[in-house]
Amino acid sequence: MAISVRDRAILRGTGWLLIAFAGAFVIGSGLLDAWGVNEYTQRWLGGCLKVGTGAWGGYRISRDVARIDPSMVPGGLTDNARGYALMHLARAIIIGSCILAVCLAV
Repeated sequence: MAISVRDRAILRGTGWLLIAFAGAFVIGSGLLDAWGVNEYTQRWLGGCLKVGTGAWGGYRISRDVARIDPSMVPGGLTDNARGYALMHLARAIIIGSCILAVCLAV
């Protein structure tokens, strides 16, 4: 049975959300202390988790919600270079905003 494109996108987003929740639980619950991980490494792992979650969330928002897909611009770089560049810029702004929001929220 073939899975539709929309269902695959939902599964990818859900999978990353579960990984983010599991990582936040492990970091926040104190399990890393029990495993002997020092505080610096715990802060570093928390920072990586926040940036990764913000980047993936921004990417999924830019692909699924905003429907920004620069690879689908008619004519590509030859006919519509300005539109292609603006779509990439919009994606970069969305991803950067999500990273900033996630990192400042905690």
